[in-house]
Order: sequence, then structure tokens, then C-alpha cells
Amino acid sequence: MHRVVATAALVLVVALVASACWSRSEDNGAAAASSGGGTPPTPEGEIAPATGLKGRIVYSSLQGDLWVVDADGSHRRQLTDSGAGTDSSPTWSPDGTRVAFRTTRGQSPGVDPSNIFVINSDRSGERQLTPSRGAAAGGLFPAWSPDGNSIAYSNGSGINLIRPDGRSRRPLGVAGECSVWSPDRSELMFCSNGINRGEGVDNWDVFVMDADGANVRRLTRHSAQDYPGAWSPDGTQIAFFSRRDGDGDVYVMDADGANVRRVTNQPGAQAADAWLSDGRLVIGSAQEGVKGPPDWFVLRPDGSGRASLPQLEPAMEPIAWLP
Repeated sequence: MHRVVATAALVLVVALVASACWSRSEDNGAAAASSGGGTPPTPEGEIAPATGLKGRIVYSSLQGDLWVVDADGSHRRQLTDSGAGTDSSPTWSPDGTRVAFRTTRGQSPGVDPSNIFVINSDRSGERQLTPSRGAAAGGLFPAWSPDGNSIAYSNGSGINLIRPDGRSRRPLGVAGECSVWSPDRSELMFCSNGINRGEGVDNWDVFVMDADGANVRRLTRHSAQDYPGAWSPDGTQIAFFSRRDGDGDVYVMDADGANVRRVTNQPGAQAADAWLSDGRLVIGSAQEGVKGPPDWFVLRPDGSGRASLPQLEPAMEPIAWLP
């Protein structure tokens, strides 16, 4: 029997692992201010479906299995069978032949352990990537590098890099979570907790560092919770989630943390899971107290062009979109 995944508000999935973060990141970034604005609420039933979509999407279902679907909604197929566990947080290899994901299955210590698994996109070759014991054991939020050579993930020792074959695991010496690679693979965006930074409050902010763990800099500095979202295809902008103006909305800033502007402005919590090559953001929208998948839509960073994604109706957050 599958364990049902229940989420009350979208990106709280990220916050579930707050206690696992041991952060000592450098604070050498500049503070940024919100410009307000954002798109007004619109009933979902009035939004036309998005067109011109390309690529493949992998997502976790309410039952905890991974599924794959073409961006136009065709060729939907089940990828994993989680059994009594839960598979989530998928990430594509750049060539689309494999998927890494977080799962409660496998062997590792802890009351509610999570591991990183890898599976071929034809459902073959599933195996546990993270070791079952030692400092490298367990893993959260895998992120496959754009060159295909590394998978970033987090555990009690912070952010790690590991080869897709499980060899050459390397801790970066930076305590953080929710890694997102820049398009050119030169940088990693991640989140860090204020308590672990010695600030005395349970506050998450967005940071960026070089791919080798050097040159850590802070992009957000707000009393509300901020989490990473997605890089723009050219690497010059970043979409992120913040509670600074309510339940949670999508914001966009320059890659150095400057020029913050609000993108969404509607009830519930909205988070950006992908930034498509045509410039549109892929956004999930969840309402407080509602269990099950969020509503999905695309939107341009200036707030225009909103269109629904009915093909993602069964998809839990987060998803991974392969161009």
C-alpha cells in the first residue's frame, strides 16, 4: 500500500527538512527590497491551457510514485513503484536517459530516512546512490548538473556532490539545502537557515556559491522565508519563493540579488519550479489546508501570459522539466 503524500501549502515541502540544515554560510551579499505588484487573482477555470510546450516532465503523484509525461500531455507513463515508501524531488540527467530522486526507501539511519536513488527513464536499473552509513548516508533534494557529471544533494554534513555512478562523493563544506544549478554549471543556488547561521530566528534565505563551494554570497536578507526556485535560461535572473508579502509568492531578481520584483499576487502559495526556454515560468499554486496536488500554470516574469497546465493535474510539487 502506498503512503499518501499530503501537503497543506506548496513549498512547505522544502521546510520539512529545516532541522537537517547545519549552516555557516558567509553573509557577503547585499540586501534587496521588494517592488510590490504581481498578477492579480484569476479563477483557474477562466485560464486557457498553455500551448507551444516542449520537453518532458517527471513528477511525483499523490500516491508517492514518479510519473513521466510529455510537455503536451501525451505519453504519460509510470516510472517508479514506491511501494510503502514515497518518491519525490526528481531531477533529470541532461540527456534525459536517467532520473535521480529522493525516496523514503532504501537503507540509511534515522527515524524517517531519505535516500537518493537513480533510475533509467525506461524504468530499468533502479538503485540507491547514497551510501547506507557514514557521513555520506542519506540525502535530500538531488540536482543533476547541466554537464551530467555530478549530482548535488544535501544531508547532515551539508551540500555534497557525487558522481551519477555513486563514486567520488565530495562534501562542499557548505551547510545548506535545495540546490539548483546555474545553466552553465558554474554556480549552485541554495537555501540556508537563520538559526544555523547564528541569527536566532527560523528564517530561510537564498544563497549562491561557486560549483566547488567557494565564494558563498547571500542574495536575500528578509525576515520572511525565502527559498530558491529556478534560474533563467541565460543565467542572468533567478526566480524564488518568498513569504514577505503574504502566504507565499514568486519573485524574480537579478542573479546578484538586485532588482527584486514580485511576479504573483493571489491567494495561497505559489512557487516556480522551472524557467522555460521561451521565457515562461512554470508555477504551482496551493491553497492553505488543501491536501493534494497544486494547480499549475505558466506565466511570464512580467506577470503576463498566464495559461493553465491541465496535464500536470496529478503532479505534486516539485516537478522537473526537461527541455
